[in-house]
Amino acid sequence: MGDKELLGLYWARSERVLTETIVRHGLRCHTAAYRILHSREDREECVNNACLHAWESIPPRWPERFPAFLYKLARNVALHRCERRNPQKRGGGQIPLAIEELRECAGSGGDRTEEDLTIKEA
Repeated sequence: MGDKELLGLYWARSERVLTETIVRHGLRCHTAAYRILHSREDREECVNNACLHAWESIPPRWPERFPAFLYKLARNVALHRCERRNPQKRGGGQIPLAIEELRECAGSGGDRTEEDLTIKEA
């Protein structure tokens, strides 16, 4: 089945189009999502969400290059999932590294800070 036939099925609202889309373009979308997320489960969900977004957006719009349109949807869904998984606001997974760097800056003194201050005052 070609892309024009797939788009015709989207336009006609045939539920068969979802399985046909995955058969025809699923591998490329799975690859795009997996390269971003590195998780099979998340990859599957992203491809399904991309098909849902295609289902919701095609009747008012007819994409000229359907494979690129679908690939972009899958990639964007995966990127949004990655952003939600690793929010920058909470350190993006860098907090343990920052704490380790702070330990190095503080030195190996531990509780010797008071002793160091009294020596410097004298």
